[in-house]
Amino acid sequence: MKNLLAFSLLMLMLMINVAAKSQDNSNIYSTANGVIQITAVINDSSVVAQGRELHVVLNYDNAALTMQLDFSTLKTGSAQLDSILARNAGEFIVFSGSLGLDYIQTGDHPPQNFEVKGTLSCDPSGQLVEGKGLLEHIYNGWYSSIFEMSFYINLNDIGITPPIEGMSENIQIEISEAILNQAMD
Repeated sequence: MKNLLAFSLLMLMLMINVAAKSQDNSNIYSTANGVIQITAVINDSSVVAQGRELHVVLNYDNAALTMQLDFSTLKTGSAQLDSILARNAGEFIVFSGSLGLDYIQTGDHPPQNFEVKGTLSCDPSGQLVEGKGLLEHIYNGWYSSIFEMSFYINLNDIGITPPIEGMSENIQIEISEAILNQAMD
C-alpha cells in the first residue's frame, strides 16, 4: 500500500510537470530591461527620472500587457530626489492592461500604432490610464519587438503625494525602449 501511494504521488507530480511545460509560451514576449522616463515639474523646472529595469510582459495572442517598476531603480541626478527614490526600494508601480488590438501580428509587418488602456497602481487601488504606443518587429536571429508607449497621470489619482514641495502632481511617463524577446520555457 505504501509503495502504491508513493507511485501514485510520483505519477501525479510527473503529470503536473508535463502539463506545466506543455503551456505555450511562444506568443509571450518580455524584458526586464525596459527604458522608462518619468518627467515632472518642480518649481517651474522639468525633472526627468530615468530607469533601465522596467519589467514588461506582452501576450501576442490577446494583446494583454503588464509592466512593473521598482521606484528605487529610478535616477534623476538630484541627490535629494534620488535619496527619496532609494528609500522606496521594494515598492512597485504596476500597470496591467491591454493594447487596443485584438492580437499582435507575429509575421513581418510595418510598425503597429495602438491605444493602450489599463490600471496603474502603487497600492491595492488603481487608476485607469490611457496612452499611445508603437510596436515594431525586428529580426536578430529570432523575432523580437521594440515596444514604446507614453501617457500622462496625476500622482494623487494613484495614491502618491508629490514627495517634494513645489512638485506638480501631473507627470508624463514614457517607455522609450523595451526590447521584447520571446519567452523561453
